[in-house]
Amino acid sequence: MHRDRTSSAYSTLKPPFGGVTALIVASLGQLVIAGSPPLSTDDPETPGYGGWEINVTSSYEHTRDGTVLEAPLFDINYGLTSDRDQLKLEIPLISNDPENAEAELGMGDFDVGYKYRFLDSDENNGWAISIYPQLSTPTGDERRGLGSGDAELLIPFEFQKSFWNDKLWINPEVGYNIDFGRHNSNGWKLGLAMGYEFPNDFEIQGEVGAFLFEDRRETDNPFFNIGFAQPLNHNVVLLGSAGRSFRSSEDGTPNFFCLFGVQFLFGAAAHETHPAHEEGAGIATDVESAETLNAESSESHHQL
Repeated sequence: MHRDRTSSAYSTLKPPFGGVTALIVASLGQLVIAGSPPLSTDDPETPGYGGWEINVTSSYEHTRDGTVLEAPLFDINYGLTSDRDQLKLEIPLISNDPENAEAELGMGDFDVGYKYRFLDSDENNGWAISIYPQLSTPTGDERRGLGSGDAELLIPFEFQKSFWNDKLWINPEVGYNIDFGRHNSNGWKLGLAMGYEFPNDFEIQGEVGAFLFEDRRETDNPFFNIGFAQPLNHNVVLLGSAGRSFRSSEDGTPNFFCLFGVQFLFGAAAHETHPAHEEGAGIATDVESAETLNAESSESHHQL
């Protein structure tokens, strides 16, 4: 299995770029395990034309200010027009439990995104590259620490290259977040992920990343994260990860976060070939079908 992970470059609770709130746990803390589960760094892969990738995950994050539990996050991805693109919708349920205050439970900010992989690995010296704009809508209640209170747009680029017969991969990502609200908390998302797939299809993954804010009122958050993906069959994959910030918890950054979930794959997403790095990437299904019919026709002609 190659990283049949999702897409959210930006999701898991509300984006950390959401402006200053009463609790850092309701801002910075809510994105570290976003991205393609089980990591935060996203990749250029898509579910394939007509394919579905649905992630149902739960995540936990702790800072000096309290804990945030997202259970569940529904992360729904669909191959919209070709093997190169996908449409994404994220719907989170959040429990915000600050220190010395009442816990709050409710819906968080919804995210909508569109990924397009404009270069496949066979077109660019082995590198696949995509762009993945994502809009975060302020559906969560900011006063209760369940949302950012602002509409925000993240525009990231994802890169991926595979080695050793596609068993080892490297995946950088860089993106810029625009805050359209009063917080004006623009910033950068950076990530570098790597993974290795063992013969039994078990995959170990790791990443280092950072969220960097232009507004000095927000605390920059460099972090690391280690995860795994274990397919049970072609349609179901178990996901998990855990990590923390490189900074001291006294800065308000997460001193622990983790994620566990299940990924469901249907249609083209359940196939073992992945257009982001396999030969023949981006070839439409109808073209492949035509080639198959031609081959069968030729074989029948020779038999006659």
